[in-house]
This record gives sequence, structure tokens and C-alpha cells, in this order.
Amino acid sequence: MRNVIQESLLKNLKYALIGIFLGGLLSIATTSTNKKGNFQVNYPSLFSFAAAGFITGFLFSLLQAYEEGLSDRQAKLEDLQAKLQSIEGSIESKVNSLDTLITKHDNKLLENYDILERAKNSLNHYSAMQNLLGSNKTERELIKSFLDKVVNQPNYITRSSIVDFYKLLTLGLQKCTVWRGIHQGSIRNLGFTPLDEAGETYFEILRNHQIKDKKRIIILTQDEQEDLKRKDIMQAFWEKTGKDVPSYWISQESFYRFTRLALNVEVHDCALHNGKVLLHYHPNYHLISDPNVPEGLIMIDFAGSRSAVWRAVTSIFTELENPSHAIRFNQITKQDIDILPDD
Repeated sequence: MRNVIQESLLKNLKYALIGIFLGGLLSIATTSTNKKGNFQVNYPSLFSFAAAGFITGFLFSLLQAYEEGLSDRQAKLEDLQAKLQSIEGSIESKVNSLDTLITKHDNKLLENYDILERAKNSLNHYSAMQNLLGSNKTERELIKSFLDKVVNQPNYITRSSIVDFYKLLTLGLQKCTVWRGIHQGSIRNLGFTPLDEAGETYFEILRNHQIKDKKRIIILTQDEQEDLKRKDIMQAFWEKTGKDVPSYWISQESFYRFTRLALNVEVHDCALHNGKVLLHYHPNYHLISDPNVPEGLIMIDFAGSRSAVWRAVTSIFTELENPSHAIRFNQITKQDIDILPDD
């Protein structure tokens, strides 16, 4: 700023000189003549006006220099502020990137801890498995055959009720991110027909759970397709579960033709969680005369299974998401329900 003031002082020194000149003229204009008729210069006035003119010009030049310096300083401050904002934005971006990286590594650590925990738990069975396998080839083949049945085939929970099934489904929803459901039977069972407390709880969780990827396929016989024309049934379905879970219906005939599943194998109700775990319910698997004993059967199947139901369920959803147009899926929408005639 000092250089700016010096340049401005030199530049505007003429204002001080002009002030002196004007002060001198004003002083001469106010002089008087003596008795001899000669001009008598009033030197005190001359010096006073000259000094006033000089001071006025100097002050003007000083003020102008200050204003120019202030304007230059303000421009520099604005430039500095812009640079600081740019640096702040860059730092914030780097902090966000670092936070994302830390979160990613934290998740990886949690996954590694989970793997270690499962590995530790599996070691608890190592001695028993080692003893079972033994060194005898015949024994190893025998144990291998049994293990193959346990690992590669579905597990079953017999004497199960629909309440037991809903409890397992609710458990599956807790950590599920991709949900696929199949209902084989009348659509009125998905909203129109009253459910027990466990069923209501499950559907409430399914509606409200933050699962972004949810889909349902409903398998209907020719007679069951008549419910699609009932506005009261379809509105109840929509409010209960349809508006929250994209749902598609297909004919029973096309389902069995596409999946090549045996006609005597019914899917009933099942849910596939993350493409890894399939829960499947048979409501009347056991014909038991005692009303206090549940007749249902729950099947738990895992990825890599060779069961026919697993292959059928996974193949039908693969076709839904990557269609080859070998089967017709009919999506149920609010618009289609609204145009149904009132009962």
C-alpha cells in the first residue's frame, strides 16, 4: 500500500501546486495600492492562501491515494476469500472421500471378523469330523454320503404351523436386502382373507422394512384368476402388500411348463432371501387326525442346492428379471384395479 500511496502522491502533486497558484492569485486579488499608486502585496495573506492551497491539494492527493490503496486491498481480499473457499471445498471433498474409505474398511473388517467367528465355530466340530472320517476308506465314503445329503439337500422342520413359518420369514427379513416371494393360491389370501397375528406382523414388516429390491410372483389357476376381476379383493391386496411389493401373476399352467416342475409338487408360499436362503411352506404335508398337532412342513434350502423347488424358484425369477419372453408376466397395478367395476 505504501508504494501505491507514493505513486499517487507523485501523480497528484500537481493538485498541491495548483492550490498554491490559486492561493497566490487570490492573495494578489485582495492586495491594495499605497499612497503612491503602487500595488502593495499582502505577503501574510499570500503565504496563508498558498499554504492553504498546498495543504488542500496535498490532503486531496492523500485521500485519493488512500481510496486507491483501499480498493486494491479489497480486490486482493476478495481474491484471497475465493481461494480460501476453493481450498475449503477441496478439503471437504477429501474429508468425505476419506470418511467413505474408512467406512468401507470398517465394513471389510466386520466381514473379516464374521468370517473369523464362523471359522472359530467350525473348528469346534473339527475333532468330531476328524474322528468320524477316520482313516478307513469305507467309513469316509459313508460319512461323505451323509454329509452330502445334509449340505446339498433341503432341511425340513416337520409338524410346523403357519405361525412357525411366519416367524422364520420375519427372521429372514431382518438382514435381507433382496427379497423374492412366491404365492401359489388365491390372491384373496394376500389381504382380503383375515390373517392371524403372526401373519399381520410379517406383512407389516415386509411393508415397512427398508428393502429396496422386492418382487413377488403369484401363481393362479384358471378359477383363481376370477379374483382378479373383484375390485374389493384387489383393493384389499393392494393396501395390504401390493403397493409396497411389485407383484406379477402368471398362470399355473405356464409356471409348470416353464420350470418343468412335477405337477404334484406344489410351491405354496416361499421366500428367497438375497438369493441364498429359500424358506418354503407346505400347509398340509402331514395328514394328522389330532387337531393340536400342526400338519405343515417348512423347508429350508440354500444356494447350490439340487432340489427341484430351488431350481424352479430361481429360474422363474431369472426369467422375470432377464426375460426371454418364454412366459407372460402380468404386473398388478393401481390403475388396473381402479378401473374394475364396483361390486
